[in-house]
Amino acid sequence: MKNLGIFFLPLVLSTVGYAAACPNGGTLQQYINLSVSSGGCDVGSDFILSNWAYVNVSLFSNPVTANDITVSYSMNGGGVPQLTFAANWLADVNLLTANGVGVLGFSLESRNTNFQFSSVGLSTTGSVSQEALNLLGIKVPTAAASVTEVNCVGGLADLRDSNNLLVLTPPLNLGDIACNGGGIQAGTSVALAPGTGINANALINLGPGDNFVDTIKIISVSDLLNIGILGVNGRAQITSVSQTFDGQIQGVPEPGAVLLTGFGLVSLALVRVRRRSVR
Repeated sequence: MKNLGIFFLPLVLSTVGYAAACPNGGTLQQYINLSVSSGGCDVGSDFILSNWAYVNVSLFSNPVTANDITVSYSMNGGGVPQLTFAANWLADVNLLTANGVGVLGFSLESRNTNFQFSSVGLSTTGSVSQEALNLLGIKVPTAAASVTEVNCVGGLADLRDSNNLLVLTPPLNLGDIACNGGGIQAGTSVALAPGTGINANALINLGPGDNFVDTIKIISVSDLLNIGILGVNGRAQITSVSQTFDGQIQGVPEPGAVLLTGFGLVSLALVRVRRRSVR
């Protein structure tokens, strides 16, 4: 089992199967507790979720704690876990600006060492106030909501400046996250367009895969501009972030090929027995 070296959690090293199943619909705090007490939890019979961590930094915005986040999962057609994080990351105050940033990290591992993750899908849903301020013909956005994600396949993902929480405040960039240990790093960022109930998606292709992937996602909402006398009220909200994974088992013969090989070996054995009997 590999570690996710971020935040301030004592991580438990273990390679055995866990007794606890992941609490579908449980809180993120429950998952964090399982990381500390048991090393992680089982998703189905083939996958392990572990190394959960979360930190929130808010400026004039209501913080979202690990107890406020609901984690649910399902399996896709290939039997690979799909995760959804539901909460209310909201920036909406009667001040000039407000920011809320949540950083969430976890690891997903397949017990089958021949399994390789090939891609990761990122989806987020929320609302952003319309661009309401027009300065010299230029529309100025009054709010922003985005999710930035980095995945590390076969290595360790960490924040280079994990002890400096200022790195979590906007503007954010992928340069603040590193993938160590020779792993493959890939990431993306999606931003919500102005409107209500808006969804944004992105697909991250991992290339040559591994049976272990570390994920760090930065969830950011910013109430950029509020000017009461002009009727400008910035508001940004993210209500859910979904995570899809895809991959397949590599280097294992097809069942038909195994069956044909078996028949071939049996036939060869019968031929040898027959030749010996003739002699």
